[in-house]
Amino acid sequence: MFDPSRIDRPLSAAHPTIGQPTIGQSARGDGRLRTAATLAGLLAATLLGASHAAAEDDAAEPLKTRIFLSADKLTAGTQVPFAVRLSVAEGWHVNAQPPSKDYLVPVSVKVRSQAGTKLAEVLYPRGQSLTLGSERIAVYEGQVYLFGKLEVPATAAGQQEELVFETHFQACNAATCQTPETKRITGKIAIVAPGTPVRALNAKVFQLRPQIAKTGTVVR
Repeated sequence: MFDPSRIDRPLSAAHPTIGQPTIGQSARGDGRLRTAATLAGLLAATLLGASHAAAEDDAAEPLKTRIFLSADKLTAGTQVPFAVRLSVAEGWHVNAQPPSKDYLVPVSVKVRSQAGTKLAEVLYPRGQSLTLGSERIAVYEGQVYLFGKLEVPATAAGQQEELVFETHFQACNAATCQTPETKRITGKIAIVAPGTPVRALNAKVFQLRPQIAKTGTVVR
């Protein structure tokens, strides 16, 4: 089982159940569907891995993504913070947001939902400077956090929300750039009425936001 007090606990497999709704697959934008992280608990606050085969497949990927929520339920009529962790493989980079050149494909996050929850904003950190030939570009390397807010409809209390987090990017190394693609992670979570107790989650992750906000870019 996932322990929300340890945000970096290894991924574990789980099946979606009522009360521990989750969960998902990751689909690549080039049309090839790949099982990635079966989410074991948006209610437990993060997306978890589905199988050893998926984990081995992901190990070869230039970019892995993971979602963190700030609470175990969505409260109707409020904005709920979330974070996307990008884990970029050694030797690779993805283009920062905003892009430093018009022709570059930057990282971008979108959210789709069934009950009307919308993406209010995403805070992208400032990119690291990378020199390629005669050009200098802004990129993300290693582990990077993006911070966003979900806007929950005031009329949605009592519903079960299904969210799809989409991270679009282009991975490059010193020799080549891959075709731009989109990783998708899906999960289900309860929407409750204002005043209903919710449990705060992943405090260590969200403590990073103020520092990133000093130099980052908010996209609404």
